[in-house]
Amino acid sequence: MSAEQIRELALALPEVVERDHHGRPSFRVADRIFATLWDERHVNVILDEPGILTAVEANPASCQEFWWGKRLRAAQVDLSRADPALACELLADAWEHKAPKRLLKELGAQPAGVGSPRSSRAQELAERFRLGEDDLRAWGQSDLPDDAFDDWLTDRLARRPAGRRARETYGADDVHDFARRAILEALALQSTDRLLEVGCGGGLLLGEALASGASASGIDHSEEMVALARQRAPAAAVLKGAAERLPFPDRSFTAVAMSIVFMFLPDPLAALRECHRVLEPGGRIAIYTTSPRLRGTPAAPEPLASRSCFYENAELTALATKAGFRDAVVADDNGGQLLTAER
Repeated sequence: MSAEQIRELALALPEVVERDHHGRPSFRVADRIFATLWDERHVNVILDEPGILTAVEANPASCQEFWWGKRLRAAQVDLSRADPALACELLADAWEHKAPKRLLKELGAQPAGVGSPRSSRAQELAERFRLGEDDLRAWGQSDLPDDAFDDWLTDRLARRPAGRRARETYGADDVHDFARRAILEALALQSTDRLLEVGCGGGLLLGEALASGASASGIDHSEEMVALARQRAPAAAVLKGAAERLPFPDRSFTAVAMSIVFMFLPDPLAALRECHRVLEPGGRIAIYTTSPRLRGTPAAPEPLASRSCFYENAELTALATKAGFRDAVVADDNGGQLLTAER
């Protein structure tokens, strides 16, 4: 790409103007800078920190972190390596982050280039789940048919979280705190423990495990959650991967945790067997999931509920036993299920 192409993309966004910023062209909405042409080969795109980390993690050949003093300020894009689709997505994300609410409201939550749900039901779901500009843009760029919206939404919000809304949700200090507290109390981690969290999301449980003195590792199949967890728990080893194929040697850990993940696993028995494999003898597992009686409630709303798996207490203990665990027990607190067992 060229600097001129970046200029065209930026100025095509609503109410954007170009102004000088210390000798460099900057692009602004409501006089707030969202991108700067650093030189003829680079553009600095000003995102939030999770957005910067995600951009760099997902596009290492074309993006790098840009620091100003001790602060991470932008994703610096190498124009010689970036394609127009990536540049458009990053600029639109940065524009949305800086645009005033008045402008977003006037545009009906749909800036230039954003795809919106075409069916009335999809539009209703987008409003109910408060999808943002980047979510709508990702849907529009997916080229999926309307009848795939429910599956796409479930991935976007829960199965494979992505976008600003997901980063804010899973980075919030109180997200799933009830599950996190129950898991940590059950595992009672000590300084000698080595914890693996499967589906680590934003890394909050990993951070608390580290605070207890234990070592901690996490795995998630969402690139954005991996980047967010590395930011929130920098001392943890966080990898991208699948629960059914854990990238760790046998007997690597003394404890395994899953928090509001089990219901989304396509092959729960395979995942449990992998957890059993990576635990040392006597190792503990704690899994917090959702009871069938909460299906369709705010704890497990549609359409996510229809794309999730719910298990009765006896089914959970049977799965753990079949995977090789012993002393499997489920504590059920008004539909919140905590499965614990030992290897």
